[in-house]
Amino acid sequence: MLAGLDGDDGDEGDDFQVLSVQGLSSFFLMFGLVGIALDRQTGAGAVASLLGGFLAGAAAVWVLARIFRVALGLQSSGTIPSQAAVGCLGTVHQRIPERGTGRVNIRIGQRIREMDAVEASGAGLPTGTPIRVVRVERSLAIVQPFSPEA
Repeated sequence: MLAGLDGDDGDEGDDFQVLSVQGLSSFFLMFGLVGIALDRQTGAGAVASLLGGFLAGAAAVWVLARIFRVALGLQSSGTIPSQAAVGCLGTVHQRIPERGTGRVNIRIGQRIREMDAVEASGAGLPTGTPIRVVRVERSLAIVQPFSPEA
């Protein structure tokens, strides 16, 4: 896709691009419709029809750009930061060997995230053990067993 006319290099992907299929299509659609309507229906001259068509095309591109910006503002990355797991509960998904790394499923809000994990004291934990995340170091969860009664 070609970069927009606003000097943007087009790498961000969050701006509407004027020189895109949508931008060019909306411009030429309104340019043609309004230009023909002005020429044939109102009897305006060629210059007035071209000017009216150009203004209508530019307005259509502006409206389309606004619609794209609003729509892009509604999206979310959905990425959960690793530090959000601290204090959350979960279960051991893949056994954590003694002084080794396993995998845990952690419930963060309404989502479940799977992370590499080690037991805080270095002990091993079997699959299915309830855990609480004590801290996170470089996307590695430091966990300890959790008993619901305590």
